[in-house]
Amino acid sequence: MFSSFLAQEPPIVGKPEDLARRMAALTRIIRDIVDEALVHDRGGGSPLREQLDAFRRVLIHDLGEEQFADMYTQTIAYGLFAARVNAPAAEHFTRQHAAYDLPKTNPFLRQMFGQIAGPELDERITWAVDDLAELLARARMDLVLEDFGKRTRQEDPVVHFYETFLAAYDRKMREARGVYYTPEPVVSYIVRSVDHILRTEFGLPDGLDDAVTSPLVDELLTLVQKSRVDHTSFFRDLGAAARGDAEPTRGLFLDLAAFDAWIMRWRALGPDADVMDRVNPVYIPRNHLVEDALAAATEGDLDPLERLLDAVVSPYDKRPGLERYAATAPTDFGAYQTFCGT
Repeated sequence: MFSSFLAQEPPIVGKPEDLARRMAALTRIIRDIVDEALVHDRGGGSPLREQLDAFRRVLIHDLGEEQFADMYTQTIAYGLFAARVNAPAAEHFTRQHAAYDLPKTNPFLRQMFGQIAGPELDERITWAVDDLAELLARARMDLVLEDFGKRTRQEDPVVHFYETFLAAYDRKMREARGVYYTPEPVVSYIVRSVDHILRTEFGLPDGLDDAVTSPLVDELLTLVQKSRVDHTSFFRDLGAAARGDAEPTRGLFLDLAAFDAWIMRWRALGPDADVMDRVNPVYIPRNHLVEDALAAATEGDLDPLERLLDAVVSPYDKRPGLERYAATAPTDFGAYQTFCGT
């Protein structure tokens, strides 16, 4: 009887609420398996533990196992739905092809989804993720999405559906996070702002196709993460690379061949070094400098604080004698934990 239950095909779903409810049930199963697997794998070495460590390094330093399990599984569910919405009608939708179906306008989701739900997906959750993909494959997306856009003809169904999904997945979390549908003009503004920041930090001219820029950004972010490169120093030095001196940036990377190939493609697009220097700072209030200034101030010495402020009030102008304020933390500074309310 149990075998017959497992052999049943997922039902065809045509209502957003029904799809959200069924997706939420599978997503909770995946979350619980991931949570248990993380406890089991505390000795290290498993892909899940490695991904947790990567999330802690790059996103949230004090990320807990339960938080990671939730973030991880929600990313899978959100990524699969976004891919299914974007998938060609003639294609049989699967997890294995989902990363290719994600919109190229969201390079960060494409990169993250490829890492967490690609070939290295943990075998303990593969069956549940594949069931989730099959549920989406059999969903009548034309019916699920038919009400979107009736008010403005622009509403993003992925953004809007997330409210419905999260209400079914964890209503308390939805209320705590304030996740309610964001009107399309606001979403559109955010997308344009992110696009502007990326293009100015990379110095790229307007009018480039996303098919050109998105892979370029994806590949660089992967290289930066693997080599654990300091973002502030890198993007500032990238301006020098645009002028022909790539050695300061090149020396930061472990895979020199991959970086050399990347920078050749980037230079071919004609990056504007002056634009980059206007948006990529030399000096920022780094944690070790702030700690030094606070420690001295508590002893009555305000000079370190004043010198730090002098550097960061003009962050884009490189000045002699301020090399300390452009450098990364010394190795003996160790791990550092901070909070968004600090």
